[in-house]
Amino acid sequence: LKEITVIPNLVDDEFFKPVDHSIRNQEFTFFSLGRMVPQKGIDILLKAFASMHSKAQLRIGGDGPHLNEYRRLARDLKIDHKIIWLDQLDKNQALKEYQNCDAFVLPSRHESMGVVFAEAMACGKPSIATICGGPEEFIDDSVGYLASPEDVAGLQESMEKMLSNFSLFDPGLI
Repeated sequence: LKEITVIPNLVDDEFFKPVDHSIRNQEFTFFSLGRMVPQKGIDILLKAFASMHSKAQLRIGGDGPHLNEYRRLARDLKIDHKIIWLDQLDKNQALKEYQNCDAFVLPSRHESMGVVFAEAMACGKPSIATICGGPEEFIDDSVGYLASPEDVAGLQESMEKMLSNFSLFDPGLI
């Protein structure tokens, strides 16, 4: 083969697009979306969120075999009052969540690409991901932050950094 072209997962950027919000949420809102399975690192996300010193809200969309286990973990960590479980979302519901959050976060243990990151970025949202096989190819400090997989403290630090530096992200350049 003389020339190879790689075409990544595509996102409908006519559908997934930013909206102009003249009023920001009073409380910083992180959004996460994925199947409720160990690969997606929701347990790591909950532990990192529980360690945060800043005030924030976490909205989690998705369904799967470990959903009840993650809800129990949130209760055990005493953060269930700061989490809104959205369960399975259709495309329109996911769009509204992307558009209304401040930042997207998904600490996968392994991910080939992560269409959810592309959807969040198409909506102009900075993202926090892990160095797990795919996201590190397109997420840098101009569009978000990376943490190591399984690193609760590193993820918590990235989330706190997002809160502190949120104004530096330009939705038009993400």
